[in-house]
This record gives sequence, structure tokens and C-alpha cells, in this order.
Amino acid sequence: MFGHEFLEFEFKPNGRLRYANNSQYKADTLIRKEVYVNDIILQELRRIVVESGVLEQDDKDWPEPDKGGKQEMEIVLDNKHISF
Repeated sequence: MFGHEFLEFEFKPNGRLRYANNSQYKADTLIRKEVYVNDIILQELRRIVVESGVLEQDDKDWPEPDKGGKQEMEIVLDNKHISF
């Protein structure tokens, strides 16, 4: 609705979490933040992803791009890589 919009979270094995948000709502600017999280947070994130079953899904039910844009999701965990 307001142009190129995205929300991104990136967790690295060393605990680095990078966050980016670009909504361009009312001429907003790109927001970027970076923090480090401890191993407990990384373990919980891993548990959530594994237990959700998302790594076993395919993209057959993923929404097709339309005039409003597209949705993307990418997860890399150990030797598994999925991209919708």
C-alpha cells in the first residue's frame, strides 16, 4: 500500500540478531537494529521453529504475488533450508 515494505529478522549462530523494518508509512525511514542474544534465546527459537513443523512444509499453499506485492519467508536451520 505504501510502496516496498518489509520486516526482517536474522539470527546468527553467534547470537547476533538483526532486525530491519521498512514500511515507508508517512515517509518513514528504514529502521535497523542489532543486538546479541544468549544461547537460551537461540535454543528457544530453534525449538519453536522445529516444533512448528514449518521445515517440513512446501509452498503449494503460499500466496501468489499480486498487485499488492508478495510475501516471502526463508529459514535456514542446520542443514535445512526452506524458502517460500
